[in-house]
Amino acid sequence: MQLSKNLTTEIQKRARKTTFDLAHYFGTAHHVYNVSMPDLRKLAASFKKQNSTLPFERYVNVLDRLFHASSFEEKVLGSLIFGAFPKLLSELPDKTIDAWLERLTGWAEVDIYSDEVDKWLSSNPQEGIKTRIWKNAAQASLSFAARSGTIQTINTFHSHSNVLIH
Repeated sequence: MQLSKNLTTEIQKRARKTTFDLAHYFGTAHHVYNVSMPDLRKLAASFKKQNSTLPFERYVNVLDRLFHASSFEEKVLGSLIFGAFPKLLSELPDKTIDAWLERLTGWAEVDIYSDEVDKWLSSNPQEGIKTRIWKNAAQASLSFAARSGTIQTINTFHSHSNVLIH
């Protein structure tokens, strides 16, 4: 709990004023602090460095709190941290992945989440990731629905060819 509170505090410290409706642009229903992506990436990198031996349950707890938080940046940071721990990524149960995806709204949140998984999937196709259609793709904009539906982990899948879709 303290880890996620610390991350939220760091996001709030980096908030920038804007006169533009960023929530509307991002298509999100969540509060936007207007924190830059480089700052969010630095927070994720720092979290990874400081918590490289974080037990699986604590990792899931931190991400769960970030994905259930009220701001766009907390969800984006959750996605960045999610992608930073690929070994733990492959251990997550289906229902956890679905629950986090259901918390995302708008193209930006879905796109960033998908990008983090896509990066890992592209470089580690034999490590236990396969894709599937996200049941709640209707929440995503149509242009990103297919990409947003590409994430599901399995524990054992050793193929040297293409990733399976079911």
